[in-house]
Formats: sequence, C-alpha cells, structure tokens
Amino acid sequence: MKKTLLSLILFAAVCCLFAQNEKAYMFQPEGSLYTENADGELVWSASLFAGAELEVITKVVNGKTVRDEKDAKRTVNGKKSDCHVYHVLYNDKPYYVVSDRISIQDDFAVITKESAIYRSPDLADVMDSSLATGTFITYDADKIYYPIATNITSQAASFKRINYYDPVAFVVKTCYVKASNMETQRDDLKTLQVLAKLKTIKDDVVRKELLNNIKNLNNSKGVAYLVAIENKAYETEETEAEESIETEVIKEAEVEKENIPEPVPVKDPVPVPVTPAPEKIIEKVIDPK
Repeated sequence: MKKTLLSLILFAAVCCLFAQNEKAYMFQPEGSLYTENADGELVWSASLFAGAELEVITKVVNGKTVRDEKDAKRTVNGKKSDCHVYHVLYNDKPYYVVSDRISIQDDFAVITKESAIYRSPDLADVMDSSLATGTFITYDADKIYYPIATNITSQAASFKRINYYDPVAFVVKTCYVKASNMETQRDDLKTLQVLAKLKTIKDDVVRKELLNNIKNLNNSKGVAYLVAIENKAYETEETEAEESIETEVIKEAEVEKENIPEPVPVKDPVPVPVTPAPEKIIEKVIDPK
C-alpha cells in the first residue's frame, strides 16, 4: 500500500513537472506583477506593457491539467483588497498576476482603424462606444462570424469575437468588431509597445533611439499612421527647441551688445597756430656808374 501511495505521489509530481503551461498576454497597460511576502500577501514587483507574453503555470490534479490559481490579498493605494490571481512565468521568473488583467490561450491582434463595437455579430446590435486605433486585443483565430440574418459570406465583412481591456472598469471585456478593422502583424504589437514606452521617456536621446527602433518595422497602415504622428510631434519639439535655443542666443547677443559702452566721439583737434616765417629782406645794390 505504501509503495502504491508513493508511486502515485511520484507520478503526480512528474505530471506537475511536465504539465504544459498556457500562453497568455498582459492586457493592462503598466499591468502589475506581484510576489508573495512572508505573510502570504501580494507585493508589487514589476510593471508590464500591454501585449507582453506570459505563461500561466499549470499542474495536474486528479489526472487533469489545471491552472495554478488562488484567492489572495494585495495592497492598493494603502488599502488591502481581495483578488483572484494566476501563478505565471515572465522571463522564466515566477510571479502572480490578477486574473482579469490577462487573456489566456488566444491570439493577439491590434485595432488598426477606429472601430465600432457590437454585442453580437449583428449589423444592428452596435454599442455606443468604440475602440481606438492601436488598442491591443486578443481573439480566437479559428472562429469567423458572418453578419447574422444576412446573405453576407465574405470574410472581409465578417466579425471577430475579441477581448479588450476596459481601463475604467479595470476588467477584460468581450465584444465583436469588424475583421477588417484589425491586424495580426507582430511588428504592429512591438511598435505599439515602443510608442507606449515613448510616452514615459523625457530624455531626447532615448526618445530618438526608440523612434529609430521602429522605423523599419513592417507596420499596417493604421499603426504606421500613429508612428508618423509621433515622428511629426518629435520633429516639432526638436524644431521648437532649436528655435528656442536660437532665440536665446540672439537675445544674449543683443544684451551683450547693449552692455557694450558707446564709443566716445573723437573731437577734431584744435589747430596749432603756425608762426609765419620771417620775410627775407633783399637789398638792392645800386651800381655807381
């Protein structure tokens, strides 16, 4: 009996060891990763950009592969709150992440054209809100939804069921968007991550390098437009900075010029009186003849 129990424990341990983790993506911009302290509470450890790839750790329980998850407590703005978390790996390091901040096992995409959102794949079932160009989303690539109650069968006019992060409600939401308003290029995602990082950088040298990093990426038209806007803004900032410096140099030169004393005008010298040379007296010699 003991041998059987030991064998089962070893088998479970081996299964846990080789359980295949699940791919996931961070949804929240500046999404938080946590570690656990000695009291079992979650402590903030790092922030991730939207679209960062994670692995949800899985384990085998009673012969089934399940996610390693639990209820936990964390402190936010000085207040403790309850949350549900997944045990994840990022860069091969273990962390915890709040479960409604990530999307698991879906493919990612980017909204490349401002898109209306729908409750269902019905052309009339639209919501009074939209997703902006550059929004990171995930979706099930294997499923296509054609507009219901129509004869439309073109993929270009089809819908995709997507997940996106609502920054107001702090949760991941599900809706439908037109497939033509999204792209799945990996370069788009990387470009958006760089642009998001750019907004936190003040050093001009670093900003310029980040813009150069995405110059040659193969972006869709919508994302390329966002890059063009950022480049234009940066060029404007550079031009304004250069003009400001030039203006300051001119002002300094003018101030220096004003501080230079005016030259004292030189008066014409008073003419020195000239004493006329004495006249020579020429005596005439009379010839006595």
